[in-house]
Amino acid sequence: MDGLNYIFPLQFFLFFKTLGNRNIFQYKILFLVILLLYPFFHPITSLYLIVCIGITIIYMSYSILNINKFFNPKKHIKEMKTKNILSVSSKPYQLIKEKILFIYDQMKHAPTYYLILEIVIFSYWVLLFGFFHKNIRNMYYSLVRGSSNSNTIGSMQNTLDKIGVTGADFIELLVKMEGANLLFIGLFIISLFIYIKSKDVQQKDPYLILLAIITGITAVIYAVYLFGIVPGLENINAERLKTYITIFTPIFAGFVFLYLTMPKKKFYKSMFFLFGIIVLTASMLSIFSLYNSPYIMQPTPSVTQMDMEGAEWFTNYHKEGTLTVHIISPMPRFADAIMGESERRDTLGFSRSIHKNVPDHFNYNVNNRLGKTYIDDKYMMITMFDRRIYESVWKNIGRFDKHDFKVLNNDSTVTRIYSNSQSNLYHISGIQLNQNTE
Repeated sequence: MDGLNYIFPLQFFLFFKTLGNRNIFQYKILFLVILLLYPFFHPITSLYLIVCIGITIIYMSYSILNINKFFNPKKHIKEMKTKNILSVSSKPYQLIKEKILFIYDQMKHAPTYYLILEIVIFSYWVLLFGFFHKNIRNMYYSLVRGSSNSNTIGSMQNTLDKIGVTGADFIELLVKMEGANLLFIGLFIISLFIYIKSKDVQQKDPYLILLAIITGITAVIYAVYLFGIVPGLENINAERLKTYITIFTPIFAGFVFLYLTMPKKKFYKSMFFLFGIIVLTASMLSIFSLYNSPYIMQPTPSVTQMDMEGAEWFTNYHKEGTLTVHIISPMPRFADAIMGESERRDTLGFSRSIHKNVPDHFNYNVNNRLGKTYIDDKYMMITMFDRRIYESVWKNIGRFDKHDFKVLNNDSTVTRIYSNSQSNLYHISGIQLNQNTE
């Protein structure tokens, strides 16, 4: 998907070249080729492109109905004045006919067929795979019920509390992670003030207005997702919209630079020095967010041979229908490598999400036995990586400690069924139902 983000501005450049008086055949061919391929690259990017084209059509319709032609405002106003003069002596039905024909003449340049084409290809490609059916179903149920299982802000707050990041530490973390994006968003907001103030600029470049509207709507949708105002957005990976908020902001940054360095502006020469500092600052902040410090301890994404052997033993001898729980080493991840994704779905279930994380401290802060947490039996694999990670790198998070693993070994509802010195497999006897009955 990251590669598609680089193509997206090019796609919009070609898109603008195909609109109205700029309808150039060569650009249209290139645009159609990329448009046809987009759904096959990534559905989220394709869905966002559909939204952007839809916003364009709505904006063009609004502009035409408000006597402000999208592509050539001065020429449009002149044409409308002429039509109004000619219509003074006309009958009412002739006036209505002229208006309808005029709107049709202008809206034929609208990219409606692009939108229909992309929706058809996108719908076919998404519905072709059962993988997306669950997302669509979950989003529908969330919208109907008006509730969602996702609490993005709450989850972020919980994570920050676990690692003890508050106040000044949070601001420092925010600047390091999103500093460059925040800087460009700030320039975007400044450009809006300049744009509103300079009416002549609005008539010269309506495309800038359209990009501003798209950026603003994207930010609003992302905020709606963060605060859970509209349930179910997590099912379409709405968290990725954060990338699209800033995708057009460099254009607005260039607009601000150009506006403030015009010779007629006061202190315009000193602005070059200021903008040099801004560009350098954005570059440095981008480095902080892109590359981790070599002095930071972090877990490795690799797995060991002993982990794979333990997982292979599980796939050969486990009882089908029994789900697994894990710390941070999910069994379906290993099963995909050993069995293949298709066979894993038949054996362990279609979705990985049905295999849950084990509660913090194995839930011993609530129950004296892990089996009381579950109604059904479960399997659990604990690797050396799982045991060490919360004792060293993520010690401040405090999910597990040495005492938790000692209690686990003495838990009567937990039986170790396999061990190879690095990976241990456990069978958890679910007794929650019996406990409730008692």
